[in-house]
Amino acid sequence: MQNKKVVFYALVFSGTEEAMTAIGQKLSLLDSGHTQFEVTGHLGNPGPLGGYLAVCLIIASYLLWERYLNKKWWSISGLTIAVTLMTIGLILADSRAAIMGLVAGCTLLLSSHYSLFRKYKKTILITSTSFLLLFGALLYLYRPQSGNARLLIWKVSSEMLTDRPWSGHGVGSFPRQYMFYQAHHFENNNHTEEMMVADNAAYPYNELLHLAIETGIPGLLFALFVIAGVYMKSDSQHPPQPIARAGITSWLLFSMFSYPTDIFPVLLLFPLLSGCLHCRSILSCKTNRLSVISLSAMYLTIGIWAYTQGHLYQKASYELSFLSKENNTKALEFANTYHSQLKSNIKFNMLYAGWLAKHSCKPEDIPKIIEIIPGTETYCWLGDYYRRIGMNEQAEEAYRIASFMVPTRLRPQYKLWRLYLEKGDTVKAVWTARQALHQPLKVENSFTINAKSELNDYLLKTRNLSK
Repeated sequence: MQNKKVVFYALVFSGTEEAMTAIGQKLSLLDSGHTQFEVTGHLGNPGPLGGYLAVCLIIASYLLWERYLNKKWWSISGLTIAVTLMTIGLILADSRAAIMGLVAGCTLLLSSHYSLFRKYKKTILITSTSFLLLFGALLYLYRPQSGNARLLIWKVSSEMLTDRPWSGHGVGSFPRQYMFYQAHHFENNNHTEEMMVADNAAYPYNELLHLAIETGIPGLLFALFVIAGVYMKSDSQHPPQPIARAGITSWLLFSMFSYPTDIFPVLLLFPLLSGCLHCRSILSCKTNRLSVISLSAMYLTIGIWAYTQGHLYQKASYELSFLSKENNTKALEFANTYHSQLKSNIKFNMLYAGWLAKHSCKPEDIPKIIEIIPGTETYCWLGDYYRRIGMNEQAEEAYRIASFMVPTRLRPQYKLWRLYLEKGDTVKAVWTARQALHQPLKVENSFTINAKSELNDYLLKTRNLSK
C-alpha cells in the first residue's frame, strides 16, 4: 500500500469503537465479556483491551498533532473525540502494562521526531528508562498481589525453560504443561506468600518467555532478530516510520507483562505496524515467472485451507453451544467426529473434554478426557470421572495433583478425603482431613465453610471412637 496512513486511520477507528464499547459496559448499557470484570471491550479481558487502546491512542495522538501543525481543521475535531474516548477507555481498562506501553511509545515518538530530543538522545534514553522503572515500581505497589502472581508464574516458567532450553516444549504446550510444573513447585516448596497468589494460569504474561518455553532458544533468537529489524536505521523519511515504531514499542513493552499473542486482534497490531515500516533490506532474492507462479499457488492453497478451517470453527462454535443442553446428541456426535481436528483448540478441549469428565461413565473415553487442559477444577473433574468408572488409584492421583496446583483451594483435598472414606482407609482419611483444615485459603465461601464443618465433625467422631 502506497498510503500507509490508511492502516493508521483504520486502527484509530477500531480503537474508538473499543473505547465506546468499554464506556458502554461501564455504564451498564452493554454486557461485559467476562464474569469478573465489567469492562472488557470485545477482547474478553481488561488487559488486552488496555494494550490495544494504548497502541491506537499513540497513533491517534500523533495524527492529531500532525493535523494541527498542518492546519487541517476539518479532521482535528474527529481525532480529538477519538483521543478523548480512547483515553477514557484506557483509564477504565485499568491495565498497568498498557500504561507502561503508552509511556514507552510516546517517549520513542518524541525522541525520534524532534531535534531537541535527538540532540540529547543519551540523556533522554537514561532518563526515560529510569522513569519507566520508577513508574513500574509505583504500578506494582498499586496492585502488589497481581504483581506477585506474575513473579510466581515467571519463576515456575523458568523451570520449564530450564528443562528444555534448546528444543522447547512445543508450540501451544504452555497451557497444557504449566500447571503440572506449578504443582511440582508447591509439592516441594511450602511458601505461604506464594500460595496466596497462586491460581490457574494459561499464559506466562511475558511473550519472550512464552516463545522461549515453547520453541526454545532458537525460536527466541529468531524473534529478537525480527524485533531488531524494526529498529534498524532506514534511509526513508516517510512519516509512517516514527509512528509505526512507537506503536510497536508500546506493543512490545505491553507484551512483557501480558499475553497479546493469544488475543488475535491485539496480535494483529504487530504485523500491521511492521508492514508500515520502510526498513533497509536484510535478505533479498531474485524472482522469476516460475517462482511467482509457485508462490501464487502456495498462497491460494493456504487461502482455501484457511477458509475451510474458518468454516469448521464457525460450525463448531454453533454445534457446541448445544452441548450443555439436555438434548445434546447432535453436539456430541459433531465433537466426536471432529475431535482429531479440534482437540488442540483450548476452548474445544475445555468444552468437550470437560463435559465428558463431568458426565461420561465410559472407560473408552479415557484417551479424550486425559487431554483436558490441566487446572485445579479440571483435575477434580478428572478425579470424579475415574471414581465413576472404578479407577480409584487414578482418581487419587488426579485429586492429589489438583491439590498442589493451587494449594489455597479446599475442594481437591475434600474430594480426596471423601475418596479415602469410600475406600475405608481411615489413616489417610484422618491425615487428609487435618491437612485440609490447616491449609491456607484465599477465599471463604459456603462450600469451604460446610466442608470444614464436615471435616471437623469427622475428626471429632474419630477421636471419640479411638477413646
